[in-house]
Amino acid sequence: MIDNYLVTGANGFIGSLVVDSLLQQGKNVFALVRNNSNLKWLKDKNIQLIYGSLDNLENVKPILDKINYVIHAAGIVQAKNKKEFYKINVIGTINLCKLFKNSQLKKFIYISSLTAAGPSSSIQPKLEDERSNPITDYGISKIEAESIVASSSFDYLILRPGAVFGIRDKAMYSVFKMASKGIFVKTGRKEKFVSMIDGPQLANLIVYSATSVVKKQIINCAFQEPISLDKFNKLLKEIFKKNIITLRVPDLMLKFVGFLNETFSKFLGITPVFDRDKAKDISQIYWVGSTLKLKNKLCWEPKYNFEEAVGQTIDWYKKNNWL
Repeated sequence: MIDNYLVTGANGFIGSLVVDSLLQQGKNVFALVRNNSNLKWLKDKNIQLIYGSLDNLENVKPILDKINYVIHAAGIVQAKNKKEFYKINVIGTINLCKLFKNSQLKKFIYISSLTAAGPSSSIQPKLEDERSNPITDYGISKIEAESIVASSSFDYLILRPGAVFGIRDKAMYSVFKMASKGIFVKTGRKEKFVSMIDGPQLANLIVYSATSVVKKQIINCAFQEPISLDKFNKLLKEIFKKNIITLRVPDLMLKFVGFLNETFSKFLGITPVFDRDKAKDISQIYWVGSTLKLKNKLCWEPKYNFEEAVGQTIDWYKKNNWL
């Protein structure tokens, strides 16, 4: 019998790649999407669309007994305020967990974030069982959602990706776009290190983790070695074959810009793309998570390295006229 998967946030960057990975493995996919969602990445795919949201799951109830696995990738990374993060990322997760409380679910996969753990104090990668210290409203909402999942009656896995880039991604696209124009922005004076993973491999990892024997665990998801921003800059220079100027922005200026943008956004009633929390996030020196559990417990490793992932991303951007 073919397993049935419910994917929340299925039209998004990570969610749509998860859908692709599931279809490649011959799985049945039910995609939860909002009525006004952009379905560009789901067009003409052999899936069943379920229209609704994390605060309106009525259309999921008729298929409840059919679902074997839930991959919860829905959520927001930008919000007007802390209350909005809580409403979507926390209350939304509560609603979903309540719905499947008495179901025959085999496993619930929650896509969290390394921001839930908070930054490391040194280059030593942070372990999953170390005390979490999220520093942003987004990170706080993710750790609270994790606790909801962990207290549920069904089997689960909580995955914490580091910074995710790759095909279809718009968040880190600006870094590639600016590099293609010969500019690389670096904040602060000290070198910064970030755990990263590309979207396609993260999607394959998510699907793999669903049927693994590992359960009731939190697992970081990233390439084994943290990526220094200097290394990232050097790689972009090599791929684009051009001299890239490093534009240094002091952390204090970054926070001031975040404050101004946040203030004007509140005045206009819009969601800020860059605010004080985002400035705080970017200013950290070590966003590094240990991948020992990923390798030794989940028994998963990337099939290709960071350099290849960046090259594939740039090729896709060029092929699709993003660069």
